[in-house]
Amino acid sequence: MTGKNGQLKSRIVPALTQGSIATDPRSAAYYLVMEYGMVNLKGASTWERAEKIISIAHPDFREELIG
Repeated sequence: MTGKNGQLKSRIVPALTQGSIATDPRSAAYYLVMEYGMVNLKGASTWERAEKIISIAHPDFREELIG
């Protein structure tokens, strides 16, 4: 995604921002599809889910999400 200033920005972030609310449980999302692939999250542990989601993030942001 490109921000207002034209800078590339990822929609996948390592944590929710303060004041954000998540209304769906983790177990409700089975498949996640992005521009860089699709992953099946069903039955994956929290760590496995994070690794799978990072694997389909924009390549420029994957290292940032790992650390």
